[in-house]
Amino acid sequence: SETRNNNIDDDANGYVDDYYGWNFIDNNYDGTAKDSHGTAIASIIAAEINGDGISGIAPATQIMALTACNIDGCPWEKVSEAIHYAVDNGADIVNLSLGSSGYYGYDTVVDEAISYAYDRDVVVVASSGNGDVESAGMIGQNLTRIPASPVCNDIDGYNTVVGVGATDAEWSNYGDCVDVTAPGESIAAAVVPEFEDGYYYSNGFSGTSFSAPMVSAALAAVKSAHP
Repeated sequence: SETRNNNIDDDANGYVDDYYGWNFIDNNYDGTAKDSHGTAIASIIAAEINGDGISGIAPATQIMALTACNIDGCPWEKVSEAIHYAVDNGADIVNLSLGSSGYYGYDTVVDEAISYAYDRDVVVVASSGNGDVESAGMIGQNLTRIPASPVCNDIDGYNTVVGVGATDAEWSNYGDCVDVTAPGESIAAAVVPEFEDGYYYSNGFSGTSFSAPMVSAALAAVKSAHP
């Protein structure tokens, strides 16, 4: 197993000091949060039951922290590298809360990585996205007509991605790429104090990014009970 901060690749997986995961943007083990998004997602899945703040849906779940996004977005090549890393290093479920507002594109670059996960029984969960910013009232987009990645990267007729929309939200994208919906409005979560006022955002986040981890956590609980 990997030892922290000894500058040695103890587990010989090609990544030095990746005790918690890897930063594919900067190509190092620095997982310092750039904002509260990833922390909120992780807390919805796995925050401990400790009598403070919130608890996650599957609090015994272990989180592998992988950075594949920066301020400019999430390069598909980096997302693909992160999926490969997750599969090769023991992940059971990959949560991709990458859907944004507006059209953010469809690309087959991630197909190979998603197939790699699917063929090795690793479940990929992706948010559906949060509607069209140019529409009146922020109405959700029909992904059957205008697909987006990674939620629509089902490959060769197989349902290789579990697509997640938000319930009771007109802004949630919908269509054939969406397999299940979960709450997506006013979701309480843990945050990074540097970017927020305190450790918890009690007013809640809204978006399919926060619906997806509910499904990932439920799948983690199912897989734990029925491996």
